[in-house]
Amino acid sequence: MNNAKATLKANMQEVLKICKGNKGGLIMNKTLVFDGAGSEITAVGNCRIRTRIRNIEGRLIYIEINGFQNSGRTPNYAKGLDVVGHVDCCFYADHTWDTRNNSSSKLSHITKKHFEYNKENILKIVNEDLNCNFESLEVVKGLHVHSTKEPLCDCSKEGYTPFEEVKININILNGVQSQQYYEKNGLARYALPYSFIKEIPSLKNWMQERTKKEQEDFKSYNYYTTLVWDKLGNIYSMEISARQNFVCMSFGFEQLNEVIKAVKEHNK
Repeated sequence: MNNAKATLKANMQEVLKICKGNKGGLIMNKTLVFDGAGSEITAVGNCRIRTRIRNIEGRLIYIEINGFQNSGRTPNYAKGLDVVGHVDCCFYADHTWDTRNNSSSKLSHITKKHFEYNKENILKIVNEDLNCNFESLEVVKGLHVHSTKEPLCDCSKEGYTPFEEVKININILNGVQSQQYYEKNGLARYALPYSFIKEIPSLKNWMQERTKKEQEDFKSYNYYTTLVWDKLGNIYSMEISARQNFVCMSFGFEQLNEVIKAVKEHNK
């Protein structure tokens, strides 16, 4: 354990040498710092890189990016790319819901990107999609980003307003009939109507890709949402599915109020 801590400290000292203008601790200014892992790739440093940043508005964001050699047998999205880059994971690390699910609805678009895996493109994506203004990028192997909750790099504006997380408690559904309710496990299921399900964009798109017979069958399915909460009763996870053969899809905190409203109206 002591050796691991000594290694981490030595690696961070190396980062401090690389990143001029640091604000103290693990926080660096203007240099986008990644923790490198996996095999070496010349253009970037490693095939897997990850970091936790604080953007201009002060939001804490975790991002992990992978790169792999195009073998010529890869999908269409890799055509014309030598080393294919892909954002494997990106979420707000200052929001409990997003951190538990390793996903943020507002950042999900970035995980659909594929690009030539090099420092220039990675820097561009982080700056344009995550509201940052870093000027350079460095990859340092062995930073152990998962051993800290602090950002490895920071481009926040001076005097930014810290993010305040809004929490919604399961008690908001007190008196509403549930299909299943496990207080000790912090889990409950509530029925939802097809009229609501078919208007949710992600589910609507999925259903439209099924056969006509399946689409007709969906109208009579028994839909429900599963809510999970912590010891304080704060909801941190939500899924929607059906008792029949249907997709089980997770949703972000942004959709919670809308689902709770539908649950209340449907289970009066």
